[in-house]
Amino acid sequence: MPTEVNIDIDINFDKFIVSDHWQNLKLRIFRDVPELSTVYIRRSSSGNVHIRVKVRRDLLLLERLCLRAFLDDDPARLACDLDRFYRTGRAETTDRCFNKKYSCSQRVIKTAGVWQRVRKNGKY
Repeated sequence: MPTEVNIDIDINFDKFIVSDHWQNLKLRIFRDVPELSTVYIRRSSSGNVHIRVKVRRDLLLLERLCLRAFLDDDPARLACDLDRFYRTGRAETTDRCFNKKYSCSQRVIKTAGVWQRVRKNGKY
């Protein structure tokens, strides 16, 4: 069973990491996520934000979905994951953040950034 959730936030990475939104979200993560292990952040392949939150125990699907909603995951992404789970009954089809995406408009493959550890009072 998974011990992590991935959060996708559709805000430009460079603007997000200096925003009050990020400071408030980081506060919620470090204060309110039970059994928190580690937190990572990266630039998505589209230039937005991916956050990975790891905990010290296995998480049920419902727990992962609730945690993602609590941590501001993209509502459309959550809805698609719920729909996909309803149709397939397979939890492993949910909570994906792509490392690479093909941009039809630019005809290139875009790659996400490297995961960087977030510290409570650190750089990110």
